[in-house]
Amino acid sequence: MKINNALVSRERIVRQWSQQQLADMTGLSLRTIQRIENSGNASYGSIKSIASVLEVSAKDFLAEKNNSWLSLKLALLSSLLASFLYFSLASAQPVMLDVAVNSAQENLASVQLLNETGEESEFRIDELLKVTFIAEMTRDKKLKIRVKAYELSSDGEKLLGTPVVITSNRKAAMIKFEGGKGMLYEIVITPDYKIQKSIIN
Repeated sequence: MKINNALVSRERIVRQWSQQQLADMTGLSLRTIQRIENSGNASYGSIKSIASVLEVSAKDFLAEKNNSWLSLKLALLSSLLASFLYFSLASAQPVMLDVAVNSAQENLASVQLLNETGEESEFRIDELLKVTFIAEMTRDKKLKIRVKAYELSSDGEKLLGTPVVITSNRKAAMIKFEGGKGMLYEIVITPDYKIQKSIIN
């Protein structure tokens, strides 16, 4: 069926994902993602996987000429919602994030943040930066981390970016931001989501 391939590309780019990352998250092949974004031709299963990962209503991906699929789309949305709620509740678990923030080869901060998947963690570096994290488990047992970084000043907060990274247990992921006056920030996140119970009790 024909879908809105421009929306797929836009939603992927907003999250700062590569086509390979989207393929990994959905369980589809890189070639399939490339074909969908280039031609707009996708199967029902592909639409369902992409909609679930991008957290966008499946009906938004369907081209206008597919209005005859209305009942199918409504059923798909209900199924996606139920699956999302079940998966979120079933996968909640403690996650430790080792976070290092660097700038100009200087370490600005190193912290450990303990939280549960789906909950937001936040830390600040003096009056310089505020960074928030939300970690979620993927179906293939990797960790998807949503990051928001703000530069702080007397004028308030300036959003630097909202990237999403996908990584494995104890495998570092790196994010880079450009702040005011050409200042470059590097954030290195190393998750540990197989924490011993004795640590969190």
